[in-house]
Amino acid sequence: MRNSMNILVFSALLGLSGALSAATDDVAQAEIEHLLIFVSDSPCTFIRNKVRHEGPAASEHLRRKYEGDQRHVQSAELFIERVGTKSSLTGNPYTVNCGGEAETSREWLHRELATYRNLSDPYRDR
Repeated sequence: MRNSMNILVFSALLGLSGALSAATDDVAQAEIEHLLIFVSDSPCTFIRNKVRHEGPAASEHLRRKYEGDQRHVQSAELFIERVGTKSSLTGNPYTVNCGGEAETSREWLHRELATYRNLSDPYRDR
């Protein structure tokens, strides 16, 4: 009887763990999708391997790269680090030029992620 109870409790915890994991995956997926849309809609120029790309082309490249590495990307931070910061072929960092000011894509994407999270926080104005 005690063994049956332990199995039942373990199964319930495992199910809860799976539900929490799925919720986390949904949040991460929404954040990653937001970043891809942010890149696509941006008036900034994305510079990859010394070639300038407008937002839609840059976003499409990042989306293809993400789809190829999705099993290793469980959070928006990992998306930025594994997909959005440097060329996987040359190792050269990606940069973004917004109105003459260049910065690394890492800084740019992390700043946008922080802004998105702040705006998505239901408790921010309480």
